[in-house]
Amino acid sequence: MKLLSSLLIIFSLATSMLTYDVPYLIDTKFYYEGYIPWWIETENLPKLDCYSLFALQPLKDGWHNQFGDGGVEIPNLPAESCKLWTARIMEDDYGDWLKDPEDTKEWVRKLEPFIKNSNGIVLDLEKWDLWAYVMNFIYAYHEFYPNKKLIVDIPDFRVPLDPEMIDMVDQFHLMAYDYDPDSGILAPLSKTIESINSYHFIKRKLVLGIPLYGYVKTDSGWVYVANKEIEKGICEDKHTIDGEVHCLLSGDIYSEDGDLLHLNKAPTVYEDSTCINKKIQLAKRLHLRGVAFWAVGYYPNVWKKIDR
Repeated sequence: MKLLSSLLIIFSLATSMLTYDVPYLIDTKFYYEGYIPWWIETENLPKLDCYSLFALQPLKDGWHNQFGDGGVEIPNLPAESCKLWTARIMEDDYGDWLKDPEDTKEWVRKLEPFIKNSNGIVLDLEKWDLWAYVMNFIYAYHEFYPNKKLIVDIPDFRVPLDPEMIDMVDQFHLMAYDYDPDSGILAPLSKTIESINSYHFIKRKLVLGIPLYGYVKTDSGWVYVANKEIEKGICEDKHTIDGEVHCLLSGDIYSEDGDLLHLNKAPTVYEDSTCINKKIQLAKRLHLRGVAFWAVGYYPNVWKKIDR
């Protein structure tokens, strides 16, 4: 009888462990995901597993959608991709409601018009003094949207992740390059590995953020991520800010009438997609869940060079 009881206990423990590990054992796919900020055109985007619209900002009267006309409709995205909204809480955003569980429930409830037209939410909390209250959001989200996906962005520096949070979040996106240009994703690969290893206990839920813009610190120094050399005067990659036309790659600024307002004379070193491919291979080698590109749409031709 004692032997039978012992066997039952062992079987029970083994079953509970298997139940926890099943999602990781079954879902071995490597995911390619991307973030789209509100100023990027959504036409002719590459086919990725998932897109996150970096759009929802908390104002005192509710969530403000920075995409298009501010409605709740998803822009034109590849049909095969899952669609997520990013709920961002930056340093200057209104986010003190996170401190109160009941206030948080009300704010999470206000996401409903966006949630029903999408696959879920990415929580991009960059107001780090509020991190201690992030579980208020996670609890409320699971209460209202139990069947929707929840992703949480994390920085390159270690933030507390307790077992309950890990269990309730589908993915963690390591988007370190937005927070510290000297470490994390903008660092040499050796430093990037250190950042990943600081979250080694969530590797099967960890997605490595990779920038498709900006300066990148590699082992051989700082280089500019670009897929082609940009001649002065060419401004295909542009967006308008306060009536001025900014050329993202060249750094030049024009008036809306085409007059040159600022000529970027800073030396620029261009690199091909090697650094991007190295980070993809790194994520695969370390058995991460996938990679997430920021920001898809900057360089349409870069996808021809990325090794997927």
